[in-house]
Amino acid sequence: MNSINPKNPLAEDLDHILSHTRDLWEELRGQRIFITGGTGFFGCWFLESFTWANDKLRLNAEALVLTRNYEAFLKKAPHLATHPSIKFHIGDVRDFEFPEGHFPFVIHAATEANAKLNEENPLLMWDAITEGTRHTLEFARHAGTKKFLLTSSGAVYGKQPPEMTHIPEEYTGAPDSTDPNSAYGEGKRAAEMLCTMYSKMYGIQTKIARCFALLDPIRPSIFITPSATSSAMAFRVAQ
Repeated sequence: MNSINPKNPLAEDLDHILSHTRDLWEELRGQRIFITGGTGFFGCWFLESFTWANDKLRLNAEALVLTRNYEAFLKKAPHLATHPSIKFHIGDVRDFEFPEGHFPFVIHAATEANAKLNEENPLLMWDAITEGTRHTLEFARHAGTKKFLLTSSGAVYGKQPPEMTHIPEEYTGAPDSTDPNSAYGEGKRAAEMLCTMYSKMYGIQTKIARCFALLDPIRPSIFITPSATSSAMAFRVAQ
């Protein structure tokens, strides 16, 4: 059994997540979860949270992570890449081969979030988001998934009006559909619509987390809030 490293620099954050979501993890006991985008910023926090809770609560759960480059992730996060409860499936989110077996839970976090790509090749940005979401939803239907979480973005609201201090969830603003630079935001809107349609047609409980800025305690110079609680939020939505 993998032992928990007491010197983990994220221990305080991970315990904070666990203290707010302890009861929710029971649904994952002995289950399998499929994660796209598991080697990115969001994905790493998902995996940190998952392995921490899995070890401490002895959930005996397993995560299968889609990645295009396992070797790169092994160098980036060896403690996650070699954790016994995490397995990897090689492929691109747009056309990966469906792994065998039943996956009650899917977290779809794979996306292209590169501002330069959005500017230089908006069509590729659009395809990565929309085709990747459609393919992952098809996998979820194939795998008997009951709960599907999409990590969307606050970009779906478009530009925030200067007189609005906070954007409410029911705000119906949108990106400018005549501006190619809106490919990311419009792609996320389309991804949300795909989730809604699959929920209606196939009974998958699709849920959406519209994420804004986050703070990374490992790289504090990157203004990316609310800290590790983003993972707590994501798992709370998924449950």
